[in-house]
Amino acid sequence: MPVVTAIAAGNRVMLKPSEFTPTINALIEEILGSLFSKDQVAVVNGDAAIGGAFSALPFDHRRGKWHRGLSWH
Repeated sequence: MPVVTAIAAGNRVMLKPSEFTPTINALIEEILGSLFSKDQVAVVNGDAAIGGAFSALPFDHRRGKWHRGLSWH
């Protein structure tokens, strides 16, 4: 739901799914790619190094989920 509400509010979304679920990641990328343009929703796949670089980007807002249900906003 956060993707939909972010887009509805006029924002863009970059999504970095877990590197441990490549099959689901491909499905998410396919579904979101059929619904949104790449400048609206981008799916970034990769390992922990990509995740670290991704989280270091200077976004205005972040929403995420860490291991064991810990979230950050």
